[in-house]
Amino acid sequence: MLFRSRAGAKMHPHNVYKGNPAAGKAGLLKYAGIIGPNASGKSNMIAALAVMRTLVLRSQLEEKILRSLIEQYEFDAHIKVKPVFFEITFVSCERKYRYGFTATKDAVMSEWLFFKEKTREQRVYERTEGSETQHFQFGSEYEKDLKPLQSKTRRDALLCSVASSFNFLHACNVIQF
Repeated sequence: MLFRSRAGAKMHPHNVYKGNPAAGKAGLLKYAGIIGPNASGKSNMIAALAVMRTLVLRSQLEEKILRSLIEQYEFDAHIKVKPVFFEITFVSCERKYRYGFTATKDAVMSEWLFFKEKTREQRVYERTEGSETQHFQFGSEYEKDLKPLQSKTRRDALLCSVASSFNFLHACNVIQF
């Protein structure tokens, strides 16, 4: 879901953060609402964001948290077969971040963190789960800081959660969001 001010829409100037389209920065609404008919998924979207937030904040601390949060959705037949998918895009410190992960109740299957300052998206890291091992790819300027954290990241924990506990800037920006 993207909350941008529509071009040409009549909105009070105090309700919109001004962007600079030439620099790739769109105007953003200061406030947004979620509307829709009954039973259209509004509450489920908020619940999913809460699950994502909890996993990002606490997965490095609690070993069984992934299992407990994902198992509650097992009434859905797709969850038993496919990993759940979370992704969020947000702006922090003049950077547009894209962070996400897929997970089963037993392991994080993939995780990624990218940011964009001007026009080019830069990889901070990508993680994939193999049959026996986890595979990490780091952006060249972040490898020195993040490579030592590979061994500290359990299969059921998010690297973002681990990296933020070591005050890694980009992970802290995700945590603060």
